[in-house]
Amino acid sequence: MEYVIRRGRANHVQLCALIFTSSYFPTPPCGLQFQDKDWSVDIPVPIPTGPTGLRKHVAPKVSSVIPVEHRRAKSTEFSNEGRPYLKVLHLADLHYDPSYREGSSTKCGAPICCQAQSGSPMTGEAGAGRWGDYGPCDSPEILVRNMLEDIRRRHSDIDYIIYTGDSVAHDLWKLSREKNTKVINKVGELLKEYFPYTPIVGALGNHESFPRDSFPPPEDATVNRKFSNLWLYNLMADQWQSFLPNVNISTEARISGSYSVLIQPGFRIISLNTNFCYKFNWWIMYKNNDPGNVLRWLVRELQKAEDKGEYVHIIAHIAPLYADCYEQWRYQFSRIVSRFSGTIRGQFYGHSHMTEVLLNYDVNDPKRPVGVQYLTPSNTPYHRLNPSYTLFYVDGSHPDSTRAVLDSNTYFLNLTAANAHDDVTWHLLYSARRDLSLRTLEAPDWHDLVRRMDKDPELTRKFHAFAVKMSDVLKDECDKSCRRVIVCNMVESDRFLPRKCKNSR
Repeated sequence: MEYVIRRGRANHVQLCALIFTSSYFPTPPCGLQFQDKDWSVDIPVPIPTGPTGLRKHVAPKVSSVIPVEHRRAKSTEFSNEGRPYLKVLHLADLHYDPSYREGSSTKCGAPICCQAQSGSPMTGEAGAGRWGDYGPCDSPEILVRNMLEDIRRRHSDIDYIIYTGDSVAHDLWKLSREKNTKVINKVGELLKEYFPYTPIVGALGNHESFPRDSFPPPEDATVNRKFSNLWLYNLMADQWQSFLPNVNISTEARISGSYSVLIQPGFRIISLNTNFCYKFNWWIMYKNNDPGNVLRWLVRELQKAEDKGEYVHIIAHIAPLYADCYEQWRYQFSRIVSRFSGTIRGQFYGHSHMTEVLLNYDVNDPKRPVGVQYLTPSNTPYHRLNPSYTLFYVDGSHPDSTRAVLDSNTYFLNLTAANAHDDVTWHLLYSARRDLSLRTLEAPDWHDLVRRMDKDPELTRKFHAFAVKMSDVLKDECDKSCRRVIVCNMVESDRFLPRKCKNSR
């Protein structure tokens, strides 16, 4: 911190803007944005198309990461009108806590409780539940194993898994490289124990680093010598490679924690280290012009994918349009999505711990929605939430495939019932298309949902209940102000574009 303050250019106003415009303050107390000198990422112009406006490419014959697409019988769970589809498990924010202790205090005064060191509950107070707790408490191993077993038993036809990071618990005052390494490896072992033959594509969470949230720019040689995250990038790259033994993930994984992998012919996943845009990564006060050069790298990968006729899904921990990502970086990402909206067919993130959907709009035509960012809710109960997992359905391999996201189902465990009656049943929380009355999951249909929610308070309350995973302490807490925040955040997360909500900042 001292190094950043002494050598960085950021001033007290910028520091205020970083802290008080994060997700911790949904309504910022100051009308500030974190900005330094204007900067932009070079984005190549599209190659002119023919008379039809379409560009045809033939993808080269390459081996597939997915050994065999599952042959699926008729199912009431999902149908793609007889065409193949991919069933994708998204795990996010597992926050495995090896120190979790049933019966310990849930009100210990620390950022995380329910641990052996949290002490005993006060007289009349309940202790930490066996399966997790609504207090500031992370995931006990018994909960993690039960969730993975439920997924394995009920969804044996998963084609691949995306895991968008945050394996480490919230006890940040006890972190070390050694402890983080041990937990990261433990989570990797659990995933491979339950899904030994299923490809897993991972992304890097902000809790994995030590110190937490610290992602110095590796392109600065002096900083890299003193504060390098090389140990973390090598650790994660080794784990990601073990998840995908049949391919070589790109070398960028060991440089900046990002990588690209071809899942099937014509279908690529890019794992992006968005922790470089995190407002609590103090290194952005030292260098905020594309730290890590990850946006420049992303543009190159997308251009190569476009040239080869590949469709792309992007996964990361922090969604670029989320309030925790600083505004200039957000806008540059919006520019990239606007340019490559025909190539980017899905975006999947975590970090929020709740269900959120944020829409990208064309920077040249701000009324036109061009992308959807799915913030998948957390596997951990932290904080006041039920644990959950989410399945996405993606257009599969066939001649007219778009690799579009077709639907999603989220499952949850009610902690009250689990702890009171040992009723460990994972229920379907909602299906996006059915329960939100969406024609498709394309950006214009989500935009239409926002219009409907703006006019229908009950629909917005329903969305909020899904967002907090039917938490017994949060599901009914959404007043007019809460509903307004939900609607406005979905459509105007890019603060550089014109506001879409009346009387909003």
